[in-house]
Amino acid sequence: MKKSFLLMGLATFSLVGMFFAVFPDNSQAVPPFARKYKTACTTCHWGTFPKLNAFGNAFKANGLRMPGGGDEVFVKDEPVAMGASAWSKLFPKAVWPGYIPGLPPLGVLTKFGMTATRERPQGVRGGDDDGSPLRAQDVQFNGFEDLEVLVGMTFGETLSFFAAGKWGDLERAYLNYTPFIKGEQGLVNVRIGRIDTRCNPVSNHLKQIRNRNYLMNEMPIVATGNFFGFHPNQLGIEIWGSMNGPGGKGGLEYAVGIVNGHWGEGSENLIGTGYMDTIKTNMDAAGAGIGNEINNGKDFYATVSYKLGGMGVLGEESVDDSLVAKENWQDNSVRIKGYWYHGTTGAYIDNATSAATGDFGNPITAGGHFDDSANEFDRYGVVLEANWWNLAFMASAAFMEDDISGAITYAADGGLPQESGSSFDTNIYTAEVNWVALPWLIPSMRVENVNPDYDARDIESFTRYTFETRLITRANTTVNIGGSFSSYMDSESIGGVDVPSYDLNQAADDACWIQTEVAF
Repeated sequence: MKKSFLLMGLATFSLVGMFFAVFPDNSQAVPPFARKYKTACTTCHWGTFPKLNAFGNAFKANGLRMPGGGDEVFVKDEPVAMGASAWSKLFPKAVWPGYIPGLPPLGVLTKFGMTATRERPQGVRGGDDDGSPLRAQDVQFNGFEDLEVLVGMTFGETLSFFAAGKWGDLERAYLNYTPFIKGEQGLVNVRIGRIDTRCNPVSNHLKQIRNRNYLMNEMPIVATGNFFGFHPNQLGIEIWGSMNGPGGKGGLEYAVGIVNGHWGEGSENLIGTGYMDTIKTNMDAAGAGIGNEINNGKDFYATVSYKLGGMGVLGEESVDDSLVAKENWQDNSVRIKGYWYHGTTGAYIDNATSAATGDFGNPITAGGHFDDSANEFDRYGVVLEANWWNLAFMASAAFMEDDISGAITYAADGGLPQESGSSFDTNIYTAEVNWVALPWLIPSMRVENVNPDYDARDIESFTRYTFETRLITRANTTVNIGGSFSSYMDSESIGGVDVPSYDLNQAADDACWIQTEVAF
C-alpha cells in the first residue's frame, strides 16, 4: 500500500510539473534583485535558483552590484536619496550621503513536498530495541510551515546588506563593504555578521540538489562529540576579494576570516536516536551556557581559488543593457580551490583517576572531566569545479581532523573492547554533475564517500548516492524530484564483535521525495 501510494504521488507530481514546464509564462525572477533590475532569475542563477552562474558570482564579488561599473545604469527601481551627493565633498563636516531602495528589498521562499523514508540503521546503537528508529512517518507531507525571508540591498556605492532565513531565525545576515581601489571594486571586501564563510568547500545555500546537504559541510566526528559544521553560518568578520586573470578571463579569489566557531546544522540533520542523541545531549549540556561555542577562543580560516578560462571572476568590462543572456549557464572553465579552517572546542577526556575508577572520559557516559579547549581541530581540502557546454562538474577531497589534548576512552561494553585514543579523523570524497538537459529540465547526481578513522569506536566507511531532477515550471517556481541511498550498514564489526550502527539520520537513510519551491 505504501509503495503504491508513493508511486501514485510521484507520478501525479511529475505530470503536473511537466505540464507547467512545457507551458511556461514570462514570470520574472525572485526578489529582491529581480525587482531592482527588472530582470529574470536566470540572469544570475545557473539554470534556476539558488546555484549561481558566472555572472551571478561576479555580481556577488562586486558587492551585490553589476559587474563592470555603472550599476546605476541598470537600476529600474529608483532609490530614495539619503542626503545630497555634494555632502561627500564636505565630509567630515557633513554626514556621508547614501540611499535606500525605493521598494522594500524583501522576498519570500516557501516549499511543500512529500518524502518517503526507509530509516537506517534498522537496529540503533544505544537504542531501546532492534526495530526502526521511528524518527518520523515513513511517508510524510511537509512544508508551508515556515517562510524563508530573502533580503538584499545596497547603501550608496560601497555598502550592501544581505540576509536569508526563517522569520526570527536568520541563517545569514551580514553587512559588506566594497571600497574603490584604483577605481575598481571587488579587489577587497569586508563583511561582518552571520556569514556563510567562503572557506565553506561548496555552499549548501547555493547547492543545485536541494534536499540533501553536502556531508563535507556538516558531518560530525561522532566519537569526540564534535558537531562543528560550515553550514549554515558562522558569526564573525571576513576579508575577501577577487581579481580577473589575463585577458579578463577567470582569475584569483581569496578570503581570510575569524569567527566564534559554533555547531553546524549536522547537529540537527545527522543526529538520530540511541547513542547519537545521548552524545548530542551531553555535549549540548556542556556548552549550553554560551550557545554551543564552548569556549572563549576564536576560530580562523583561509581560502584561495583560481579560475582558468570563462568569464572573469569580477565580470566583464561591459554588460548588455538588457541583461538578457541565452544559455548563460555555459561558462567553459576550470576552477580549483583550497581551504583550511582551524578551531577549538571542548571534549570529555580522562582525568587522573579514570583508570582506577573506570570513570572514563567520552561523550556517551559524560565521564572523566569536560575540558572546554581539549579538541584542536582542522578542516581542510581541495575542490575542483569545471563547466563545459551544458554540464557542471564538481569533485572534492575534504579532510577532518580532531586532535585531543589528553585521551578519550570507551570502556568495554556489550562485547566491545576498551578503546582509547586522541586522534579522530574523517576523509570525505565528493563528486557531482549537473546537466541542463533543457532550459527547464536539470537533472543532477552526487556521490559522497565517507571514511572515518577513529582511535576509538571507529565507524565503517560508507557511500551515499543522491540524485534529483528539477523542473522549472515558472521562472520563480521549481518542482524537485529525487532520492538518496547509502551503503551504510545496519551493523558493523568492531574488534570482531558485530554491533548495531550509530543512527546518523539523513546521512544514512534511504529516501525519495518530491517538492515544489516558490519564491516571490
